[in-house]
Amino acid sequence: MKTLHFILTGVSLFVLTGCVAKLPKTQPKVDTETGLTWEGHNDVRLSWSDAKAYCEDLNLLEERDWRLPEMKELQTLVDITKYKPAVKYGFDVTPTRYWSSSPDVSSSDNAWYVFFESGGTFSVDKEDEYNVRCVRGDR
Repeated sequence: MKTLHFILTGVSLFVLTGCVAKLPKTQPKVDTETGLTWEGHNDVRLSWSDAKAYCEDLNLLEERDWRLPEMKELQTLVDITKYKPAVKYGFDVTPTRYWSSSPDVSSSDNAWYVFFESGGTFSVDKEDEYNVRCVRGDR
C-alpha cells in the first residue's frame, strides 16, 4: 500500500493504486447521535477493494484509524424524508452511490452501497467505482 500524505493548508493531490483523488472538501464531522466521525465531503470514486484500502491508509488530522463504514453505519446518515440527497441535516454528500464495507453474502463478487439520492441500498459488482466516505469510531 502507498502512504498517503495530506496537506490541509492548500490544494493537494495524492495517488492511490494508480488513481488520483482530491482531498476532502470539508473537515471531518462528528455525528452526535452515533459518536462516529465521518470524513469530510470528497469526490473520491473507487472500486470496493480500493475504497477499503483508501480508508485504511487515510491519515487525516493525525488520525489513522479510518475505515470504510459498515452498511448499518452508512445508513445512519440517511433521512428518508429527504430526496436528492436523502441525508440527515448537517451532512454533506453528493446524491449518488457510496460504498459500504459490507460484502453481499449471497454473491462473493458483490458488495452493498447506499444510494444517497433516495436512501436505498443495493448490491453491485465490487469492481464498479462508487463514492467513498470513510468513518472512524466505535462500531
